[in-house]
Amino acid sequence: MAAVTYTTVPQVKTATLGSSNVATEFTRPSNRARCAIVTFDANAGKVSYTGTDGASIGADYTPVAAGVPTAFDMGSAGAIFCAAATGSTVVHVAYESVRGR
Repeated sequence: MAAVTYTTVPQVKTATLGSSNVATEFTRPSNRARCAIVTFDANAGKVSYTGTDGASIGADYTPVAAGVPTAFDMGSAGAIFCAAATGSTVVHVAYESVRGR
């Protein structure tokens, strides 16, 4: 899957993750996004601040249960990488903006 790019914030993007452990990159929209909210639908997923789009997700990730929205502080990270943990699932990634900017 090609990297998912955002043009405005706040904005939500949805992607279907097919194979387990294959990373999909969600690129941070400029410097306006302070955090990402990630939700996986049918199956649990994995989220990492490092990776390569389309490659196996690395050993350093945070597990996220299905149906549990989880916030990630973006700090200086330029993207997050999401992967299905055990089987195909849909992921929703919302980038929130910094107030007043």
